Amino acid sequence: MRNLRQTLLFLILLLTSAIAEAQTGKLYNTENGLSSSFANQVFQDSRGFIWVATRNGLSVFDGYHFVMINRDNSSSRGFDSNYINKVEQDHQGNILLGSNKGLLNFDGQQFHAYKIYNDQHKLVKTYVNDIVVRRNGQVLIGTSGYGILQTSGKAEDYVCRPVKGAVSKLKYIRRMAEDRLGRVWINTEDGRLLCQDRQGRLTQRLPMGGKQSVSSIACDAQGNVYAGTTGDGVYFSRGGVMPFTQVSALGKLSVSCVFVAPSGKVYVGSDGYGLYSYQPATGLVVNNPFYSNRIDLTTGKVNSIIQDRQGNVWMTMLQKGLYMQPALAFDFGYIGQSHRRQLRHACTLRRRRHDVGGNRPRRTLPPRRHGQATPALYFPQYH
Repeated sequence: MRNLRQTLLFLILLLTSAIAEAQTGKLYNTENGLSSSFANQVFQDSRGFIWVATRNGLSVFDGYHFVMINRDNSSSRGFDSNYINKVEQDHQGNILLGSNKGLLNFDGQQFHAYKIYNDQHKLVKTYVNDIVVRRNGQVLIGTSGYGILQTSGKAEDYVCRPVKGAVSKLKYIRRMAEDRLGRVWINTEDGRLLCQDRQGRLTQRLPMGGKQSVSSIACDAQGNVYAGTTGDGVYFSRGGVMPFTQVSALGKLSVSCVFVAPSGKVYVGSDGYGLYSYQPATGLVVNNPFYSNRIDLTTGKVNSIIQDRQGNVWMTMLQKGLYMQPALAFDFGYIGQSHRRQLRHACTLRRRRHDVGGNRPRRTLPPRRHGQATPALYFPQYH
């Protein structure tokens, strides 16, 4: 009996240790597949693929390994810039890329550069900071110097023109977001936060009598708006109509990005102090809730945050790369030896990478049928 208790205790300790190890996050950088550790944004498309915008092209993750896409790749037809700031997907399933030269469209076969016209009807090149695909399908492009653009004309023409109306006066756009009421929130490079209602009226919301410099915005499912600032923490407006008030529990952080998870939990990326999580219902703040034995998450600038459909949290960190924290219910999900032969035929892409512990992030994508040709670029075909 004593030996049985000792054995059970040993197994419990072993299981606890394994669970703790499984929940240790994974860092991706140039050593294990990422095209650059200068990662600007992470995005999950409608098929579950993870796209990472970097200063050296794109990295696409299928659940097993990365595919790098840049100008040096002869198969990347039409890819005209390695400096990618933003990835989005339109209602037709095309991937949209904002770069330091303009806007690209990936239709599943090749990349198409948009012709961008300014308000003088002249072709220009511009630095794209943000892309927002609205619920009605309208695509808005925030630029540095030419304001807010929108795609126009036939889809196959690949043309962008300035948005008319009150917003045409805004030339330097940092971030944009659409709330549940269809209002567009606009963060300009000089730190202002403005709201355009559905009638096109434009109202400045921050700063209001203070010196807040807005650096990021996020809207939750209830229509509440969060505004991150440079050195003054996070501000909150209930329903987007009430005056903005400071979230005192977060102090005076220098905020680089804000993300609201489907559960309502707010993740705040800081400039130099890692990640914070905030529960609006309770006011609970957790300083750097994730752990990695390969990287100090309490330092560095967090550029973007998402939560994928399985609950895993991904964030890009300037100069450090891409970090993924597995959800409790969906850990790395090691696939044993007995399944590897089946997996070899079911894998969408040809190679698989393991993490430093020999585990793999849990696969979330539909398997490729046996005998189906692998796409020429080794990443998903959308049409």
